[in-house]
Amino acid sequence: MKNMNARKAGLVVAAVAMVFGSLILLPSFTGPSERPSETQSQGIGCDRFRRVLLNGLAVANPDYRVKFPWPGDDCAVDADGAMLEVGIRGGELNNSSPWSKWVDYRRSTDDLLSMGLADWRLTAALRSIGASDVPHAMTLRLASLPSDKAYIAVVYLKKPMAEEQVRETWNGWVDTVLLSPSVAGKKPLSWDHTLLCVERGFDICAGGVRRPLLEQFRAWVAGLSAEDFDDLAKIGLHAEDLRRASTDGKVYGFVTRDTAASLRHLLSSKKRFVRAIAVVDEVR
Repeated sequence: MKNMNARKAGLVVAAVAMVFGSLILLPSFTGPSERPSETQSQGIGCDRFRRVLLNGLAVANPDYRVKFPWPGDDCAVDADGAMLEVGIRGGELNNSSPWSKWVDYRRSTDDLLSMGLADWRLTAALRSIGASDVPHAMTLRLASLPSDKAYIAVVYLKKPMAEEQVRETWNGWVDTVLLSPSVAGKKPLSWDHTLLCVERGFDICAGGVRRPLLEQFRAWVAGLSAEDFDDLAKIGLHAEDLRRASTDGKVYGFVTRDTAASLRHLLSSKKRFVRAIAVVDEVR
């Protein structure tokens, strides 16, 4: 980043359209430089700050996709702390969508909180996870959709399940597991699938890249230091909530994509597990 010392503290939202990309990320950029030791606190070091912050943004915002990995020269340390740019996608589900960028994401007293993320259809659907009421407009839509077209959908479970049970219930694609209920209309905690899980750090790929998503989340939480939790609190993630979700080890719902015919079959054949399915958008 150029002229970083001259930038103001706080979050500056770039004036670009937020467009959500494919749920499977295949970025064309290169990975970060040498991976640091994840067993010790790295202080204010940029690589540690980057890994903690980007994972935290993804966990707190299952309706957006955070860019992994992040090139090493996009984070810097100055007298005010560490700061970096963040790439993110949201909005319409378009495979060729660009990354929106927020600049000068600075690690200082209170400068991490005001992210300014706009709500969209997936946001509304996620806010009903664990609730008795679901967004009927989106759930009723499934019955009338063309059978052969693919859609992004949120699957609401009747009760929390282990990830292994989810995989037994649904053998289709699971993009994001939702690891807490939506308390007071807030978005649930989550962990999303990425082909680049090694770039997220904290040894979440130990045991293989197909390690269950919940195990990846637990490895991340277990690797956080007190200093990391202080940073995460500034974006609305609190240590007690993260630890509770890790200990609970339950999936409250998940985000998937498949044809309308497959989604209708899931709903009709697994009624004892699945409460409803909210269709968010067509896969393009």
